[in-house]
Parts: sequence; structure tokens; C-alpha cells
Amino acid sequence: MTDLASSPWVTGFYIVAALFLLLQIWRGWRLGILRSGMSLVALVGSGIIGWYGGLWLGNIFSASQPASRFILWITAGSILALVSYFALLILSALLFKKTRDHSSVPVRLFFGIGGAITGFLVGLVVLAATVSGIRAAGAMSAAFFPPTNALSTLKKNLESGWIGQVVRFSDPIPDRFYNGLGQFSQLSTDPMAGARLMQYPDIANLLQNPKILALATDPSLQKTAQQGNSLALFNNPKFQEVLTDPEIVAAAKKIDFEAALAYALQKKSPATPPSPPPNP
Repeated sequence: MTDLASSPWVTGFYIVAALFLLLQIWRGWRLGILRSGMSLVALVGSGIIGWYGGLWLGNIFSASQPASRFILWITAGSILALVSYFALLILSALLFKKTRDHSSVPVRLFFGIGGAITGFLVGLVVLAATVSGIRAAGAMSAAFFPPTNALSTLKKNLESGWIGQVVRFSDPIPDRFYNGLGQFSQLSTDPMAGARLMQYPDIANLLQNPKILALATDPSLQKTAQQGNSLALFNNPKFQEVLTDPEIVAAAKKIDFEAALAYALQKKSPATPPSPPPNP
């Protein structure tokens, strides 16, 4: 049952979502099928351009500022996404007419109906991204706020009933991602759980690898870690070399992280850690 104190959030979301879809349908009718279609292309295309373009520029500029690769990626990606989105919208406005600008009634109907359908698709893309964001935020919120907080309640309602089936079917991100995100959030607030995670057999064995032990005793890496500069630590050549080492990668792939997180988040650590499942 939905908590009565939080139900207005859920009802409000459905109302806003319905109004947003109606607005996009009306906007698509006015713009016409070509300009509305370009809006959909701009929305999806700008995200792709921002992601890969930002990553490419981040790698280039990080040669001089290696500790800022992540920040450069996010900044460059955001700028590229915004510029490409508005550039495509401006281009469509220059090239294509709106529905009302066509003199023929059949043509106006074609452009209007096609634009309304495309506008509906634009609204669905935006709502899908919003729902994914709510599911991610709801999964993390349980670790920092009471279980009945608004985000967590909204997430549970979006994942229940026939609406939940539609959400899971249409969301490209698998459920295990949100589950893992919530578990990692709980892990970050519980130091004892973090210690138990390190005791999980496969993880403990990996941490005892001589190459990883060498990193832990490296003076330069210790200094970077003490400074709290995680980006510089991650981009350190020695760290990158171990991170891409075939032996380390193979050992990491064998770890059942879902089982490891479940073990770490137990209220009490058992007398002996669980044995990893036998290899088939």
C-alpha cells in the first residue's frame, strides 16, 4: 500500500506526465511532422554527441590535466549536447514549415497528425529518461533517508502493477542496475558493510594479488590517496596498468558482485565467509 503522506507525490507525477504528453502532442501538431521529427532527432542525437564527443575531448585535454578527465568529460559533453541540440532545432526551423504554413488542407492534416505522433514519441523519450532518473534516485535515497521518503515511494509505485510491467519493459537499463545502485548506496553509509565486502572470498583473494599489494605500498599512490584525489589516482599509469592486467581482469570477472553485496549488507557477519560457487 502507498503511504498516504507520500501519495500526492505519486498522483502528482502521473498528472504532470499526462499533461506533458498532451503538451508534446499539441506542440508536435503545430510544428508539423518534419520539425517535430527533427526535435526527436535532436533530443536523441545530442545525447549521443555529448556522450562520445565529451569522452573524446576529455581524453584529449586530460593529457595536460590528467586529474580532471572526468570533469572535462562531463563539461565538454554537456556543452556539446546543448550546442548540437539547439543547432539542430534552429536548422529545422530554417528548413521546414510549420503545419499552419501549408495552404493545402490535406497537407496540413498530414503534417499535423504526423507531428502529433512524433511529439508523442518525444514526450515518451523524455518521460522514459525521467523515470530512469527517479528509479536511480529512489534506489539511492533508501540509504540516506527513511524508507517511506517520497523518492523511494514513487519508485515503488512506478515499479508495481501493470505500470511497473510497462516501465520495466520500456526501460533499457536492467533492474539489477537499480538494485546494485541501492546496495552500493547502503554500503557507502555503513563502514562495517564495507569491511565485510573486503572479506568476501573472491574479493579477498583478488586483493592479495602481488600486483595489487604492490600498488597499496607504492609511496606516490599512497600520497595521492591521502590527498583524496581519486581522479589522479585512477589516471595514474601504475594504477591503469594493473587495472588492465589480463590476470586481474580475469579474476575480477569471476566475482559474483550481487552475492558479495548481499553478504556485505548482512546485519551480522557470519562466522565464516560463504564459499564461492564451484566453477562449471
